[in-house]
Amino acid sequence: MFMVVLVHCATDYVFAYPNIAMDQWWAGNFYDALGRWCVPNFLMISGYLLLGRPLSVSDLFKKRLIKILIPTIGWSLIFIFWKVYVDQWEPSIWPLVKNVLYQPSYYHLWFMYTLIGLYLVLPLFSAFVRSENEETIFYLIIIWFLFTCLFPILDTSFDLKVGLEVPGASGYIGFFLLGYLMGKREFSNIDFYLAALVFVISVGLAAYLTFHQTQPVDYVVETFYGNFSPTVMFMSVSSFVLIKGISSRVDFSTGWLSYGPKLGVVTFGIYLIHPLWIGAVAYTPVKSIFEPEIMHPWLSIPLRAILVFTLSALSVWIMQKTPLVNKLVP
Repeated sequence: MFMVVLVHCATDYVFAYPNIAMDQWWAGNFYDALGRWCVPNFLMISGYLLLGRPLSVSDLFKKRLIKILIPTIGWSLIFIFWKVYVDQWEPSIWPLVKNVLYQPSYYHLWFMYTLIGLYLVLPLFSAFVRSENEETIFYLIIIWFLFTCLFPILDTSFDLKVGLEVPGASGYIGFFLLGYLMGKREFSNIDFYLAALVFVISVGLAAYLTFHQTQPVDYVVETFYGNFSPTVMFMSVSSFVLIKGISSRVDFSTGWLSYGPKLGVVTFGIYLIHPLWIGAVAYTPVKSIFEPEIMHPWLSIPLRAILVFTLSALSVWIMQKTPLVNKLVP
């Protein structure tokens, strides 16, 4: 989840284009590209852990959806108050409350809506992967890749339109299926090193192509930052292989590495709360430390991300030990 925080700490520099020095913009562009794999990768890991297990509709609503709905409603209300009274982006609360059913109240909460949608179809796709062979699942993933990733890029970048539609092979469910299929496979050392190479190339391409498309215009073109872009897709797949390879090669039960798995308990909460700490840093004198005149973005962006991540983790740890409040950070 640190990569999500890193992306959101880099965003201000990216979207300051063209009113920013290019060396500062490149720092933001690089860190933004570097972290773009994190959300698709999280969905792939979720698919690996959840798909293939029997799940009834009643269990879905009793055990899983309720754990997502409560934080979604709670944090939506928290960020509505934040947006009105702290950010002062909106004049009143009520219009935002009315819009919550179809529009997230803050930029990062889109993921909660996506997760709820995926959970609603989880019993269907769980039954599907248990009843079908891997060849059929792989075929569906290929169709999903073509229509969700490749064809839209051909349209936006080369004006080559494909008029076909394939119901059921779109959206984020493809990452669930991809994670399920890849999680069942064992990867060799060659796969591991090849994944590392693909990851480095994908990050470099995402940063360069964003620059290439942004340079001729006066706004940032995010095509190759998108979760369904080829660059982020290859980042996500290669990072999954790397994480799976590292987890099988490294002993996380001893020494300082033992804290890694413990962070997993607060990871989801960190995602939910971290914009508050980004805002808190921006609205306090601490912000001056990270100003470009004091510290270059190549250094300030990761340091600010580390600060926000640490404060978020501590906050979530305290909240999880507080009755009722712990429902907000499952």
